[in-house]
Amino acid sequence: MKSKILVSIIIPTYKNSLSIIDTPLNSISKQTCSKNLYEIIISNNHWSKSEFLKNKVSKHKAKFIEVYGKPPQVCNQINAGIKIAKGKYVLILDHDVELSPRLIENFYKLEKKFPSVDSWYMPYKVIARGFLNKVRNFEEKFYQHSIIAAPRITKKSIFLKNEGMYDPMLSGGPADWDFTNQLREISAKFKYIDEYALHHEESLTFWEFILKKKIYAEGGELYKEKWAKRNKKIYDEIVKKQYSPTYRLIQIFTENGKWKSINLQNYLLFLIMKSLMAVNYFYYVKKR
Repeated sequence: MKSKILVSIIIPTYKNSLSIIDTPLNSISKQTCSKNLYEIIISNNHWSKSEFLKNKVSKHKAKFIEVYGKPPQVCNQINAGIKIAKGKYVLILDHDVELSPRLIENFYKLEKKFPSVDSWYMPYKVIARGFLNKVRNFEEKFYQHSIIAAPRITKKSIFLKNEGMYDPMLSGGPADWDFTNQLREISAKFKYIDEYALHHEESLTFWEFILKKKIYAEGGELYKEKWAKRNKKIYDEIVKKQYSPTYRLIQIFTENGKWKSINLQNYLLFLIMKSLMAVNYFYYVKKR
C-alpha cells in the first residue's frame, strides 16, 4: 500500500534562486526516509527565464508553479503552494536552507508521539563568512525558545481553516512573525524538532548582511500597525517586545537562565552588529 504524504515541502523561489536551489533540493534527496513521505513544491515568482529554474528542479520530481507580480511575492507564493499541497503537514523552506539527512525521518517519529502538536519549530545553524559565522550562530542559539523564533512545519488543516495566513502585505517584512501570531490566536500547540537545518549565508559579506535588512523596514511598520489594531494583547506581549531594544539586546539573553551560556566576546560582537542594523533599519523607516 502506498504511503500517504506526510510533509509537503514548499520552497518559494525567484531569480536569485537559480544559483542556490541545489542546496535544499540535494538535501531533500538525501533524506533517510521513504520518498513517499514527502513532496516538493517549487513556488516561483515568475521572471523572464523561469524555464531555466524549472528545468533544473525537474530531476527532483518537484511540482513547479508560478506566481506573477512584482517582487516580493513570497507570501502569495507560499499560499499558492499550500493550496496544491497533499501532505498532512506543510514545511516552508527557504531556497538557501539545507535539511539534515534524518530530519523528515525523525519528524515522522515525533509527530506520531505528539499528534496534538499543531506547529513545529526547526532550529537553525548558520554557515557564513568569517566572524559573521560566529556571531550569527551565537544569535540563533539564543533565538531558540524565544518570541523571535517562528515555526516552519505546520498542519495543513490549520491553513485550510484560515486561508491566506501568510499575509501578502508582509512579503517584504516579518511575515513569519505575523503567521506565528495568528497561530497564537487560535491557541495552537508548538514544539521543537530535534534536527537542525543549515542556513547558507556564505555568499554575504558582513556589510551586505547589515544592509539587506532595510527591506524589512516598511513591512515591519505595517506588521506593528496590523497587530496594534487586531489584537492588543498580542501586540503588547509579543510585537512590542520583538522591536524593543531592551528585549533584543538584553532580555533575550537572560530569560530562562540563558545568561549562563553567554560568551562575552561573541555578545559584544553581536551588540555591534545589531546596533549597525538598527541604524540602517530606522533610517529607512524615517524615509518611509
